[in-house]
Amino acid sequence: IALVLIVLAIFMAVTWNVLGKIGKESLGTRRFLELWLSTKADCIALIAAQGSIPTKVVLDELGQCDTLFRAIAEEGMVDAAARLTSGRITELTPLWVTLRDSLRSSSAFQGQRTSDAADKVEALLTLSAKFDALLRARLISIGTMEAGQNRAFITLFISMLAAMLALMVGSSLLAIAATRDRAGKMRLEELMGATFAAQEKERSRFALDLHDSVAQDLAVSLMAARRLPEDGAGSKELATSSLQRAIDSIRRIAWDMRMPELGRFGFRGAALDLVEGFARREGLGITIKANEYDSNGPSPEISAHLYRILQEALANIRKHSHASRLQVMLSEGDGRYRISIEDDGLGFDPQTSNDHDRGPAHLGIAGMKERARLAGGSLEITSTPGQGTRLRVEVPLA
Repeated sequence: IALVLIVLAIFMAVTWNVLGKIGKESLGTRRFLELWLSTKADCIALIAAQGSIPTKVVLDELGQCDTLFRAIAEEGMVDAAARLTSGRITELTPLWVTLRDSLRSSSAFQGQRTSDAADKVEALLTLSAKFDALLRARLISIGTMEAGQNRAFITLFISMLAAMLALMVGSSLLAIAATRDRAGKMRLEELMGATFAAQEKERSRFALDLHDSVAQDLAVSLMAARRLPEDGAGSKELATSSLQRAIDSIRRIAWDMRMPELGRFGFRGAALDLVEGFARREGLGITIKANEYDSNGPSPEISAHLYRILQEALANIRKHSHASRLQVMLSEGDGRYRISIEDDGLGFDPQTSNDHDRGPAHLGIAGMKERARLAGGSLEITSTPGQGTRLRVEVPLA
């Protein structure tokens, strides 16, 4: 933009200077023509009626014409800048010299008989006819050239302004794109950080689950097995129940660690099983609305994103909502699959939940929205403190 401004300033300065010189020469030529026509009229009056005008006045006017003509000839801007069709200074100079010398001769202003004066006037008019025509043609050529230069100046000026505006708009768009790219990279880094933190948190939870449930149950089973010789029936029952609890814990942990076989059960079946199991474990009342004519849901790739969103939503309800009842709706139509989850919990302010400065733990909503976007859909959360939360997801079936 700075370079375009510099070029535009140089162009305007040069063009303005050229236009100024052309205008100056046009004005000078016009002044010379007016002065020459006045001088010629005085010469004719002096020749026709000697004494009507002082000879000195006519000679002074002739000198002024000669000075002005020399100035025009020395400038020569128009002749150097363009090829005039007619009225070039080289054509006018010899004619002017002839006219000037003829009029300066003292015999031109001597008293003559009427017939001689008429001959003199006729000779003067004949001699000046070609000069006047060429001079007028020069004025027309200069005017045409000046108009063309003005048009070119305006056209180029507008073109350069348009180019500068286009460059500014392009630069602004590039800056906006770069800003968005940086924001996207920062968002991706935050999501990756949140993902790593969530993975570490899950690992810690699984480790605690294995230690506090499976390991304890297996330890009890080992103790019971060692006491079998002393207390056969009681130890056997204790060992059996402990082993069963360990098996149930391992199955639950395995279920949490991987998604169910969506390809075999379909998203609808897997989602209903997940929601019903969650409500049963948490002791929540639940209302499920799912159209009977629904298919098994979206494609496996999109189903994986939807299932993770559903898991995250239920995890948020367990951690933060303190709800007593859930309402879940599954539906499809117009090539779209829709999920709605509504609870009667504490609710929250969605604006503060989007504050990334609060750390990775608060990026659960951002992660769900990112998964919905990757699935080609959208996610909307409506919540008010004290009035529960509603989450709506819509994605294409394929």
